[in-house]
Amino acid sequence: MGLTLLSERYAKEIVGVLSCFDRVIVQGTLPIFCYAEGMSRYLTARGMRIFDFTQYVKPLTEAIKLNAERLAAENGLAVDYIRKKNFRKEDKIKAVLQQRGTHPGLVWIFSALEPCTTYQPWYDQPSGRTYLRPHDGKCLHYYFYFIDEELGLCYVRVPTWCPFRLQFYCNAHNWLARQLDKRGMGYRLMDAVKPDDIATFLGRRLTGNYQQEMGNRYHVRIEGTRLRHSMGVASIKM
Repeated sequence: MGLTLLSERYAKEIVGVLSCFDRVIVQGTLPIFCYAEGMSRYLTARGMRIFDFTQYVKPLTEAIKLNAERLAAENGLAVDYIRKKNFRKEDKIKAVLQQRGTHPGLVWIFSALEPCTTYQPWYDQPSGRTYLRPHDGKCLHYYFYFIDEELGLCYVRVPTWCPFRLQFYCNAHNWLARQLDKRGMGYRLMDAVKPDDIATFLGRRLTGNYQQEMGNRYHVRIEGTRLRHSMGVASIKM
C-alpha cells in the first residue's frame, strides 16, 4: 500500500502549507588545492619543493588574517578570539543583536583554534617519491556572522590553512520567517535542538538529577561531515 502525504490526504481541509529547508550548509574550496595529489602537482609544476609546502602556505594564511582584521575595522567591529570549548555562540549572537538590531550587514567576527584537514610532506623510501598526503591538524578559523536581506542570520567559516575549505551556513527557518514578515503573518521562531530533544533522539528522558555529559558535535573530515548527538554513553551520529 503506497504512502500518502498528509497534505494530499487532507487537501480539502488544509488552507495552506509552510515549508522550508532546515539547516543549509555549503562547502567550497579551490579545485586544485582540495586534494593532496592536486596540491602536490601544483607545487611541482611551479618548481617548488614538496617540503616547502609550509613556506608556500604561510603568506596565504597571513593574507586571510589581514583581510579579517580589515573587514572588522571597516565595520566598527573587533575580532574576538574564543578559547573556551563550550562557548555558546548563540548566546553571544543574541546579545549582539539586542544591542545592534537585525538590519542587514556584518554582525560579529570571532576566531577559534579548531581541527582541520591539511597535508603533510612525505618521502616514500621504496619509490623515492616525495609528495603530500592527507593529514589531520588544527588551525585558526574565522567566523563571519552577518544578516542577509533574504536569508536572515548566516555565517561563513574560513580556515587559515590549506586547503582552505570554506563553509557557509544558514538556518532556512530564518528565511521562512522573513517571508512571513513580508506578509504580516505572526509566528514564533524556536531553536531546533535543546537537551530535551537530544534525549528524545536517543529514546531517553531528561530528568532533573541527570549528571552525565550531553551535547552535539559537528566535524568536517576528509571523508565528509559528521553530526553526533550524545547523552552519557549513548550516542547517535550521521
